[in-house]
Amino acid sequence: MMDGVRIYIWVVSMMMIGLIGAQPAVAQSMVSPGELMGTVTDQNGAGIAGATVKARRVNTGIERAARTDASGKFRFEGFEPGEFLVSAASVGFSVVSQAVKLESSGYTIDFTLRPGSLAENVSVISTEIATTPKELQHIPGSVEVLDQQTLDIARPFNFNEALRKFTGVHVRDEEGFGLRPSIGIRGLDPNRSAKVLLLEDGVPLGMAPYGDSDAYYHPPIERYNGIEILKGSGQIAHGPNTLGGLLNYLTPNPPADGVNGSVTLTGGNRGYFNGYGSIGASFGEGAGRTGLLFDLLHKRGDGARENMFFKLKDVLVKTVTQLDKTARQTLTFKGTYYGEDSNVTYSGLTEAEYNTNPRFNPFKNDYFYGDRLGGAVHYTNAINGHAVLTAVVYGANFNRDWWRQSSNSDQRPNRRGSQGCNGLAELSTLCGNEGRLRTYATFGVDPRLKLSSKAGETDLGFRWHTETQNRIQQNNDTFGPKGRTGVIGEDNQRKNQALSAYIQHRFLAAKFTITPGLRIEHVNIARTNRLVSPAVTGETDLTQLIPGIGVSFTLRDNTTFFAGVHRGFAPPRPADIINGIGGVVELDPELSWNYEAGVRSQPLKGVRLDTAFSGSITRTRSFLPTFRAALAQCSPARARPCIRVWNSRGVWMPGRSLIRRTISTSGQPSPGFRRRNIAARASRTSAASRTSASRAIE
Repeated sequence: MMDGVRIYIWVVSMMMIGLIGAQPAVAQSMVSPGELMGTVTDQNGAGIAGATVKARRVNTGIERAARTDASGKFRFEGFEPGEFLVSAASVGFSVVSQAVKLESSGYTIDFTLRPGSLAENVSVISTEIATTPKELQHIPGSVEVLDQQTLDIARPFNFNEALRKFTGVHVRDEEGFGLRPSIGIRGLDPNRSAKVLLLEDGVPLGMAPYGDSDAYYHPPIERYNGIEILKGSGQIAHGPNTLGGLLNYLTPNPPADGVNGSVTLTGGNRGYFNGYGSIGASFGEGAGRTGLLFDLLHKRGDGARENMFFKLKDVLVKTVTQLDKTARQTLTFKGTYYGEDSNVTYSGLTEAEYNTNPRFNPFKNDYFYGDRLGGAVHYTNAINGHAVLTAVVYGANFNRDWWRQSSNSDQRPNRRGSQGCNGLAELSTLCGNEGRLRTYATFGVDPRLKLSSKAGETDLGFRWHTETQNRIQQNNDTFGPKGRTGVIGEDNQRKNQALSAYIQHRFLAAKFTITPGLRIEHVNIARTNRLVSPAVTGETDLTQLIPGIGVSFTLRDNTTFFAGVHRGFAPPRPADIINGIGGVVELDPELSWNYEAGVRSQPLKGVRLDTAFSGSITRTRSFLPTFRAALAQCSPARARPCIRVWNSRGVWMPGRSLIRRTISTSGQPSPGFRRRNIAARASRTSAASRTSASRAIE
């Protein structure tokens, strides 16, 4: 292990020397501004007025947008030389994009649009992982993206259906509506998505990412217009809980021009209803130009079994403001609300119960109540063509009350021989319940700086994150299953404060990219037991280095080989490392080595193939008594800790094909439906049908 640390110290030292040497080039590379101009026409050669043209700088991800005049002409001024991805779109036409290398003398480009779908929304801040073809060539790991068009075609009923389109991702369903996410990547345990980092626009989505990574809620898929997944190279810039990889959900931005809106109503049997509405508008010019977006969803249904009613509301509000004339500075505010009221239980059915009634559920008084209010403010400043500063301030508050008679079938009161609970008929009238009452509050600040030069690119980041959990359990043995009070059996507060920083540098050669990086996490963990008097508090902290290195080689524009080794990290929970009397248990964080090698290729136009061999070695070291019982050879007296090790290996081969003229069919049954509603449609637009969900970044 020490040899590995020494090697990494040397690698990071060389990286810093390269960064220092690159700084003069950054300062001296200021040149005369370039100009990008051209026309946008239809198939008949007529100019399209009001078309949106976007130019995204490859090395920073920052976009500028312009509109065509009455004759279809557009013009950008004040650009510094560099590589750009330029796209043109207009209502009723398909989006067309082209890579451009802009010199100081300027560049002229013309677009011909063909009839297609609505224009894409404007994106003024990059919250994506993979943004451009050039960016994808440099990523030394497996990346898949589900874009807006694929989601529209697939029409997933919930997020589980959407995630099943990714290779190497295992999703375990529970109640059928996607209320409780259980997501696993590359063979790791999917239970409550504890081994996967969930992000929304690059911001942690979980209730308590450091202190309680189990996911007990998930926003509806309707909130998003894209999903990204990194399975081998996201551990440096993001954390924690990166043992398996990360998922980044992307919310839509306001429309580029005018007012756009939509309403979707869906209904079915067993009381299913889904109502979704969205409206957005942009106004103003230059500094102060602002876009607004408001999304509202109401969904409900009776579920696949008796007594499994649910209803939820989801609200998204987003504003994007341009702070200067050239859109170098932007400010984005996003607010979200999620509310759930569900008659959902943990308990399943025995074989005898299933044979009697497959839809049977005796726990009609089990209820889950959840409310989450979250917000984030993103600031972006393209300082110059070689430096971009981004900063995010985020926070969320989640309240969760779950009253239930059991947590699994073996805990049913009648099986424990509880007095007055000797049969299923008495469960709904005589037996008590338990209330697991939780509140979670998170807050964080996450500034990042991206520097680029001809020799490479450097990413620097720092984050301060704090979270507080208040956990109460009430055991009700007096007021029956409808009771909402009882004897307090648990009352504790758990706190985590984390400081993290990372540096990652891409050494760019003609065809090679070498990307070493290092992340450091320092976590302070505290637990207060308020059930005793006086209250007892225990506290500890840990520091962990998280290294990674990746290599990519672009054989030609359509083929890239990649390989990488990265460290995964998950901190112990406060309840695991601090006991009820304030004592600290000797427990290391959960660590993994994730390695992979593969190739991304587009052998034919419209066909993309990815192949990757990957593996993961996950290790946990502890003196916990439960481990000692399982592993008799480990003994604290002999200083031999208990160690758990998981190994997983696999080969993943996602493929995607674009067929220009197709007839596609889609079925969308909801859980418990006894029939399927099949919709068929003919399409003549490019990329109307896809044989998998991976987005081709072309």
